[in-house]
Amino acid sequence: MSRDISIDASTENFSICQCFNEDLENIVDLRIAILRELGIFAPKDEVEIEQMQQKCLEYFCPRIASGEVMVWVIKNANNKIVCIGCVTVYQAPPIVLHSNDKECYIYGIYTVPEFREFGLAGKLTRHIIAELKKQGFRYLWLRASKFGRSIYEKIGFQSRDSVMDLLLAEQKMC
Repeated sequence: MSRDISIDASTENFSICQCFNEDLENIVDLRIAILRELGIFAPKDEVEIEQMQQKCLEYFCPRIASGEVMVWVIKNANNKIVCIGCVTVYQAPPIVLHSNDKECYIYGIYTVPEFREFGLAGKLTRHIIAELKKQGFRYLWLRASKFGRSIYEKIGFQSRDSVMDLLLAEQKMC
């Protein structure tokens, strides 16, 4: 279990901590906020929101419990989550002898809009990286939105031209 770490950003005090299943509702709410803001999820009504909440709960609950997914947050002085970041751990095939073949995908770095001028996303990302390094992970990757790209580049992430993806739902076969 991660310890709370205090950070001071401007005039408000914040703390970083790892979340577990007791924080699941907040994790899901912020996940949906990210998807909506990026235009990935545009619900037509409350029913679709509830369905997405359920799908997210079904995804996160067992994975957080098993350690396959780790979630860190920044809370403000009122204990409200104002920034979140998630990590999924993957077991990769061995590349070299005597290495940790687990890699981590960082995603869902999101700051609540009214707290975006404090540099919290960068602070949280650096904290997550430090925690993963302590745990022996050697390779991290992420997909950068236009909003986060400069943050990740400042931290040291590099773009790779070799990554490609394919959305099968839209794939037309020749």
